[in-house]
Amino acid sequence: MAAGSLDLGCGFADGVLRFACCDKERLAMKNSSCCPKCHSENIVRVPDHPARHASGNNIYTTRMTLFGKIPVIRYVCCNCGYVENWVEDAQELDEIKKTFG
Repeated sequence: MAAGSLDLGCGFADGVLRFACCDKERLAMKNSSCCPKCHSENIVRVPDHPARHASGNNIYTTRMTLFGKIPVIRYVCCNCGYVENWVEDAQELDEIKKTFG
């Protein structure tokens, strides 16, 4: 690394723990593949299972559970157990805003 430069990665290098920068977007496990709590890169994406009736951690925008089901995708650190929940589709975010906003 050049003098004066800063490596903003995450994980271990040469036996030294490196921390991610304080950029909120980069600290999300979804984007960085790095746990913001323990800095592990042992991250798993847990998708919703759309065929199950009341599966996962969904947001329902109607009273009928077969309609208006918005999946919440989970990112889990398999080192410390930290979990992030994300709605990944922009149209689904708009639907949530219309229903609850």
